[in-house]
Amino acid sequence: MAGKIRGKRKRAAKALPVTARDVNIVVGIEEVDNPYFAADHRESESNPRRVQATVNVNESKIQGIKADEAQMAAARKFQRLWNNGGGRGAGAIDYARERVDGGGAVQDITDSQIDAQKELDEARKSIGMRPYQVVRLIVGEGYRIKDISRSHREQTTYGDYLKHALTDLAVLWGYQRATGVDTLQRQR
Repeated sequence: MAGKIRGKRKRAAKALPVTARDVNIVVGIEEVDNPYFAADHRESESNPRRVQATVNVNESKIQGIKADEAQMAAARKFQRLWNNGGGRGAGAIDYARERVDGGGAVQDITDSQIDAQKELDEARKSIGMRPYQVVRLIVGEGYRIKDISRSHREQTTYGDYLKHALTDLAVLWGYQRATGVDTLQRQR
């Protein structure tokens, strides 16, 4: 049996979710705008307009929804504002809380949190409470439509709410021009 050595084949490593501090992080690949794209040069293999990037898939379930570029831009802005605003909103300072030696300073509400909350409040007033709640749950908190609905009909309804709300947010934030339908909704 000299010459031929038999051994176990190495199996490809199975991709497992990375878990940190009870937070489930699932990494995936997504095509995004190239931050280093030079518009003054011709698009080429060395100067691509879009590149592949590693993203946390659980951060937002919007990737699973068919959305155009303006809707995706609005979703990313909403998510950024949601995260900057403190997730569930800027909390109040608890002055009654006992200070403990070595416990660090009390966290104040920052100007960026206040600005993010103001912009989210403007968005809520613009698109309405129910569509805002759907966007908040899906884009902000990372739920799937399936997680917040009890029936197929609700899934369809929430999907429609999400798409229309993202279109309205895209118009509000200047990612898309208003169409006749959007203009009629704004005049009410």
